[in-house]
Amino acid sequence: MKVKAYHRTNGSQTSLRAGSFFSDAPMDASYGSRLLVVELEVNKPAKDKDVRAAAAELGLLKRGLKAYEYLSPGLMDAHVTDSDVEELIALLKSKGFDCARVTDYDCPKSWVTFEEVAL
Repeated sequence: MKVKAYHRTNGSQTSLRAGSFFSDAPMDASYGSRLLVVELEVNKPAKDKDVRAAAAELGLLKRGLKAYEYLSPGLMDAHVTDSDVEELIALLKSKGFDCARVTDYDCPKSWVTFEEVAL
């Protein structure tokens, strides 16, 4: 199914990497002056519990982390690296998921892409 989603950036890029976060509403898209509106193709999104289970399977599970933190490289408190995120996305894709729909800290739910998104 197609989902209208929003992402903010300060860049002028023509695509967003796998692992980019999108919101359902423009006011929930934060961190940037340029608002991007895209249509995401989503068929089988991983939920919070699926992301945490995959993180546990990879030995990444840490007490108190939320699902979105496992998909967010560079968060100071999470200590999740780019390679951790890449490995987690690869595992979720191998289980048939094409994106994630996770509870986020600054908006009710976020979409996280598992493929590059052309703008």
